[in-house]
Amino acid sequence: NRPELFHYGQDPRILTQRELETALSENSLDPKTLREVVMIQCVGSRDEEHPYCSRICCASALKNSLKLLDGNPDLRVIVFYRDLRAFGLMERDYRKARERGAIFVPFEPDAPPVVEIKDDGLIVTAYDPIAGFTVRFRPDRVALSTGFIPEVPSALLDRLGVAADPEGFLKEANPKFRPLDLCDGVYGCGTALG
Repeated sequence: NRPELFHYGQDPRILTQRELETALSENSLDPKTLREVVMIQCVGSRDEEHPYCSRICCASALKNSLKLLDGNPDLRVIVFYRDLRAFGLMERDYRKARERGAIFVPFEPDAPPVVEIKDDGLIVTAYDPIAGFTVRFRPDRVALSTGFIPEVPSALLDRLGVAADPEGFLKEANPKFRPLDLCDGVYGCGTALG
């Protein structure tokens, strides 16, 4: 999902988690050159248009936070989240990131962080309900955690006899007893199922 929120596309310092991960893996972004990174979760998802959770955005934010902190232990990483969904073994990454200094700040859907582009840099402002006051950061980068938007090839699905669920992902034959079967002989995997 390429968001139209938080001034994405208007400033190269505002990027998606995927773009951040690519920059880190290609070494085109050196964490040592950064002082502060803000991450914003649930961008363009878990709203009226896309009501579902993609279930990988929090994992990407945690993984990228740790990679940034590996490259620069003095870096400030701030993660604004609605509900941090670190299920299973990801709880370890969440704890590791917190132990290494990452700051996690919750926000309500009706009061998300505000990103501003100024001549002298980026400013991110939000109300921190735990601290009880408004916080302001001047990050070098803002990473937006965007969810999946399914692109269902309906003509192919019709020929196979496969249906899509209300969100547009492939619908399994029986979620409890046949969670990977779409119909007889057709199986779903990966993000095609949600």
